[in-house]
Amino acid sequence: MLLYRFLKYWLKPGYKVYFRKIFIRGMEHVDKQKPVLFAVNHPSAFLEPTLIATSVDFDVHFMTRGDLFNRRFLWFFNATNQVPVFRFKDGFSQLKSNRDSFSECHKRLINGARLLIFCEGSMKWVKKLRMVQPGAAKLAFGTLEKKEDLPLVIHPIGLSYDDHSRFRSDLMMEIGPAIELEDYFEEYRTEPRKAVKELTAEIQKQLNQCVLHIERDEDLETGALLWTVVKNDPEFSGNNGSSPFPEVKNVLDRFNKSAESKSGILLRDKLSEYDSALKRHKLEDATVGKLSKNGLPVLSAGIFSLLFLPFSLFYLLPLWIATVISRNTMANVEFYSSVRAVLFIFFLTVLLLAVLVVMWFSPYSFFWILILSLGVGIDLRLRPYRLHLLRFFKAGGSWKPVRKLAKLRGEILEIIKII
Repeated sequence: MLLYRFLKYWLKPGYKVYFRKIFIRGMEHVDKQKPVLFAVNHPSAFLEPTLIATSVDFDVHFMTRGDLFNRRFLWFFNATNQVPVFRFKDGFSQLKSNRDSFSECHKRLINGARLLIFCEGSMKWVKKLRMVQPGAAKLAFGTLEKKEDLPLVIHPIGLSYDDHSRFRSDLMMEIGPAIELEDYFEEYRTEPRKAVKELTAEIQKQLNQCVLHIERDEDLETGALLWTVVKNDPEFSGNNGSSPFPEVKNVLDRFNKSAESKSGILLRDKLSEYDSALKRHKLEDATVGKLSKNGLPVLSAGIFSLLFLPFSLFYLLPLWIATVISRNTMANVEFYSSVRAVLFIFFLTVLLLAVLVVMWFSPYSFFWILILSLGVGIDLRLRPYRLHLLRFFKAGGSWKPVRKLAKLRGEILEIIKII
């Protein structure tokens, strides 16, 4: 438990640096007096469990891929509340171990634990919710069979990343209302297969409300750009610091339903045209949106940010080391993103401790520590403006492509209103 708490409070401030913003909604739905099964989507390796654990004020237990369990590190998995679960591809002999794992999960839930299960059954970096597997429903019913009066509930949790492989991107975490199990369990007594199927369908339905979902595979690229455009536009997502999830969710749901309509086809064509133009001019939507509305102030802030550029080395050096190691050791984006984030926090911690030790033994140590803290904090806030400035000059330092792209962007925003 001590190791769990240490990792939780070590990772939490690190994630606040790695991500630009972490939006969390729905925490009020969770009754802290009840055992809970969290049904979570799984687009990365271990960002989801660690982000959830660092965002709540109670301990969380995790069902983890059994093939990752190594006897030499069994102490670590036990100390961090992890229970192994095996898949068909891990072999039949390993599948037999699931009986013990599920018994352990039943015991923990009966004792009041909050247990997290990745209900899609596997991880995949894709901006959609995949099919929910029956494991969560079976686990819930198996627990209730052992203690029928247990007030167990299921909460869906959806994590929607702008791009979890990108430094200083945003994350939206949605915690849905509790799925009560009493009626489902009554049906389970007489028709277990039907009850499992119906509860799984309900989890799918409720989790879908917590995830930014792009339905068709052929729409994944244009849908992701639409997500970005809506999120970056204050007219749609607001500008009050609250989560833009409801607004982006509303637009994506209408986008999914409009695949065959005239306005839907037009929107997809415009998004494809806009995407090609962005790539051609080496610009990004956020830059186009900012420059088209407040061009000179944004560029002025970008120039001003250059004064704080030396402070960026404090976080860019750990990021560079973490990126190099992750690229050379991780074969897929799901593990790359998770490993990169944790390595960044590790090397940032090492650098921070080294700098603090040096400064502590220097004259006016408090003054230098204060300057470093303020400098890094201000630089992180000004960094987006510096990136806008850099992209502007990469595009040739001309307003012509910005105006052209802004016009396309405006057409997209108008079509969104009628789909």
